[in-house]
Amino acid sequence: WLRTHSHNYRQYILLDIMYIFWFLFLCHGIQIFFDHKFQFLYSMLEFLGNSYSSHLDDDDKIIDRILPSKLNNESYDNGKLIDISNVKKMKGWRVNLSWKPEDGTGTRSNYTNVPMLIAEKPGSKLQFKFHGNALGIAIAAGQDAGIIEYRIDKNDWIELNLFTQWSKHLHLPWYYTLASGLSEKEHKLEIRIHDKKDDRSSGNACRIRYFYVNKF
Repeated sequence: WLRTHSHNYRQYILLDIMYIFWFLFLCHGIQIFFDHKFQFLYSMLEFLGNSYSSHLDDDDKIIDRILPSKLNNESYDNGKLIDISNVKKMKGWRVNLSWKPEDGTGTRSNYTNVPMLIAEKPGSKLQFKFHGNALGIAIAAGQDAGIIEYRIDKNDWIELNLFTQWSKHLHLPWYYTLASGLSEKEHKLEIRIHDKKDDRSSGNACRIRYFYVNKF
């Protein structure tokens, strides 16, 4: 991203950082409060400006370097987004191939007019088999976001409230890591919609855009 071989590299750094900024906030819905956005931007600019503050010739090249060994063997260095079509066993769930909200609230890019795996009624269940040491769901949490229960490999059920402080006004993309540190074998995730809901929520919905797995 950083075209440091140019004598106008400072201009390109600024353009690249603005692109990164746009990519994070618009494409992936990364949430940082407004008064922190410019602090983040200027910190990045200062860091990169200091990193390339000396003269750079036009023929300077970025050198490939070997990364050091992992500090944590359970790091999410092989994370993959898994399409919802990989769920084969479900009851009370449906796939909407081009979902968009009908309640007048906002959305984020890549979370509207796209396929969503949806359940809105308590008792709806699904099973998803996967290989990996960590697993999560990427959801759109709107004003009708419900409460789910989930378990891995028939362990105890865990309750998770999907409603966020922003859900009243936005179908917010949100990533929930459901399990980590799993053994190297096939695992089974089960999710069911709880019959209770957050007092602020208008429903029991769960809308899954992706599953994500850290592969072995």
